[in-house]
Amino acid sequence: MKKILVIFTGGTIGSKLKNGVLSPDSATGYEIIDRYLQMHTTLSTKTNTAAKQSTAAEFTAVQAYDILSENLTPKHWEALLHTFKENVFGNSENHKNTTDFCGVIVTHGSDTLPYTSAAFGYLLEGVNIPVVFVCANKPIDAPQSDALTNFSAAADFILTEGVPGVFAAISSKTEANTNTQNSKPNGGTKTIAAIHLATRLLPADSFDDSFSSYGGGCFGKMCNGTFVPQVCPHNPTIADLFLKADQNRAAAIANKNFEFKNRLAIISPYPGMDYADFDFAHDKPSSVLHLLYHSSTACTIGESSILNFAKKCAEQNIDLYLLDCRHIKQGNLYQTSSAIAQTGVVLLCGMHPVAAYAKLVVAYNTNSVAPQEFMARNVFYESVI
Repeated sequence: MKKILVIFTGGTIGSKLKNGVLSPDSATGYEIIDRYLQMHTTLSTKTNTAAKQSTAAEFTAVQAYDILSENLTPKHWEALLHTFKENVFGNSENHKNTTDFCGVIVTHGSDTLPYTSAAFGYLLEGVNIPVVFVCANKPIDAPQSDALTNFSAAADFILTEGVPGVFAAISSKTEANTNTQNSKPNGGTKTIAAIHLATRLLPADSFDDSFSSYGGGCFGKMCNGTFVPQVCPHNPTIADLFLKADQNRAAAIANKNFEFKNRLAIISPYPGMDYADFDFAHDKPSSVLHLLYHSSTACTIGESSILNFAKKCAEQNIDLYLLDCRHIKQGNLYQTSSAIAQTGVVLLCGMHPVAAYAKLVVAYNTNSVAPQEFMARNVFYESVI
């Protein structure tokens, strides 16, 4: 029988509403597993192939921590990695990423899910089983909650596809069947869950709470228990993911040490910004991620000059990374971006700020990692060039 590990971390998907206040409840995670098994046991009597696969699974559950995800810090990633190492890779012979589990589901809050999923896209580099993060828009007992939809999509993706790597499964808006590859002649609607590459998941839209992927499209969608790859020129194929896992099979995940000691800062440009507000003389970060305007530009005159800020960072031995520099790399230079290119700072391209932040945190807090070399490497398809 196939085995799936479920790691609980809290969030809305692991919370209950009590006296008008939503708070983590450690029993909720087990409830979602029970509901999934009950649902698929019922469906299996209707000769649904995906459901038969699902009922053949055995779930093991552990709790890494129990918080609302807005309270998360990179210190929680230490605990989550420890949970992975202890339950998945701890007994791996020669520290190879092999395990008795066919996949892992991590329940997580939606607010900071893109940060955690991206971080583990890097920390679990070379993992040869699917690791799928899930969240929920509402608690499992609430009407219109997508908790069970997301959990089901994750479990079915693991059981039917077994694609190695780190992903997130999150419900899409209800779509007409005529708009899907699994359409029925009589139309109708169904709920579809998108499967996102972990390092490309964008924060939810604050207007409608919907999630999307950086680069133009998610990896694929789960439709009635069937995985449908998304056609997108920037996406890897399923074969690419299996090959990547094979190439990195000897990656010593079980021996990886991540300890959050070196913090970093993020700066986003805006008109009239004064760099005097960022005084690192007494408490400096190990690195700074400085975002640029969409055309790879920033102010280069007066108190808002990024050129002066770059010079100060160099004087204080603070590594400065600029994002997104794709126009600079492509040679489409404004006068300002030309000046920026000559500062000698590290230029990052084709990555969302969330993925870049998580990558920097991993780069500067993991043993045996040279930060700038790590940042230059496309670890898990985070760079879309």
